[in-house]
Amino acid sequence: MKLLDARLDLDSGCNYRCIYCQNRRPPVGGGTHYPVDRLAAVLPALQKFCWSVYLSCGGEPTLHPDFDEILRVHVPRLLPKADVFLVTNGFRLNEGARGAVAESGITRVNISVDTVDAENYGRLCGVAPSALEVVLGNVEALVRARGKRKYPKIFLTSVAMKSTIEKMPDVCAWVARTGLDGHRIQLMTPYDTEGMEDEDIAGAAQTRAALAECKSVLSKGGVYWDIPLGFKDKLESMAKGALFVRNRAEYLLSSAMKLRAALRRPNCRLAGQLIRVYSDGSAEFCKRSGIQPGNLFDGAGIKPERRVRDAYRRIRRGKMSACSTECPFLTL
Repeated sequence: MKLLDARLDLDSGCNYRCIYCQNRRPPVGGGTHYPVDRLAAVLPALQKFCWSVYLSCGGEPTLHPDFDEILRVHVPRLLPKADVFLVTNGFRLNEGARGAVAESGITRVNISVDTVDAENYGRLCGVAPSALEVVLGNVEALVRARGKRKYPKIFLTSVAMKSTIEKMPDVCAWVARTGLDGHRIQLMTPYDTEGMEDEDIAGAAQTRAALAECKSVLSKGGVYWDIPLGFKDKLESMAKGALFVRNRAEYLLSSAMKLRAALRRPNCRLAGQLIRVYSDGSAEFCKRSGIQPGNLFDGAGIKPERRVRDAYRRIRRGKMSACSTECPFLTL
């Protein structure tokens, strides 16, 4: 059974400048695109050890000049059994990109939209307010392009904060009207987002009331929801989430492990379950240098699969002593 969740960025650059973005690692080597030849070398290793692979986590994947080729050719050939997820702001989901996404067979595409108020959207994303209309139109067109195909599932992801929480039910209503499969709402975490402390709404009474209304709107619309309301709701969301993935057993086990870790103090929800792979060949299970696979492309005759396998075995054997108490994920 595969328990690893892989993350990489097809393109680490972005056409947005979101004020709460946590992607602080600059592009490797001055470039932003993940070279296609290196991607083709890395994906077989991820297929072997990972139940899921995110093709974007901080950058905007549609900026990659070979986006169409990657989704239509390399992903179906090299990741045939993995749950493959794509996260995008949706602005560049034009007809060509939509076709590649709809026909690629990837499991899910997540579009990030925090508000349907154009002025607030522009302020939060660092773009013109008119960009919201483009994004919403692209998402609606993607739903039509997918048609009756089982995949990809189309989700919206929203960040709840003081400036978005009041109108979050309006976002949910649009999701239900448009026919999306799911809506994930997460609370903004200001621990490493400089200057956003005033947007923190965790624990506020009005936050729970608004999220409860969001749950009601989505439930009535027949839309899957993942909303940070409470333990019971999290269990319900986790169980229903299995309907949207291929590797259901791995998804449920991975979710249970993360949930268990979240109930412990201190805890680490990432190390041993998640691997990040960068375009220069470097990879990490966490920020500690002692349990890194090393550069996947260094060393003649050593395949990336071997480096990932050896590092993963060290972690699963529990060799993770002396984790830094300053790690932000230990205090969440």
